[in-house]
Amino acid sequence: MAKFTLDIEYDYDFNLIGLCCHARDYKICWSINNYLGFDFTRQDNLKLITKVSTSEFSFFYYEDEDAQQEYSLISNRGTGGLLLPEQKQADYFLKLSGPVSNKQMERLIGKLKELDIIITAFPIEVEHLKSKQNLLLE
Repeated sequence: MAKFTLDIEYDYDFNLIGLCCHARDYKICWSINNYLGFDFTRQDNLKLITKVSTSEFSFFYYEDEDAQQEYSLISNRGTGGLLLPEQKQADYFLKLSGPVSNKQMERLIGKLKELDIIITAFPIEVEHLKSKQNLLLE
């Protein structure tokens, strides 16, 4: 009998910003909400289940219905390791889903860098990440 395999290709249609910051997740969220006018709310922790262990990562979500954009603030450091091991310099990720131009991304990164609580912010090319499937939240 023939053996069939199913190859699933996921759509990584989102932008990702890495944040270096030594503050707690709620302080970062509060600062971003105040400075950028966002309305992040705490969600259940993001669970990453592997063959070896289960890790949990703090997760905040904001939807801008007018701009048709979704924002997720996710901790890179969890209970069992890193969400994206190849991005160990990032403490948090800001995931943007929806229509975002390069100019909007540059402006957002610039505003994030203006926050005293954030050491630096930088764009991440999702296509080059080995563990990018960890960012699929649905």
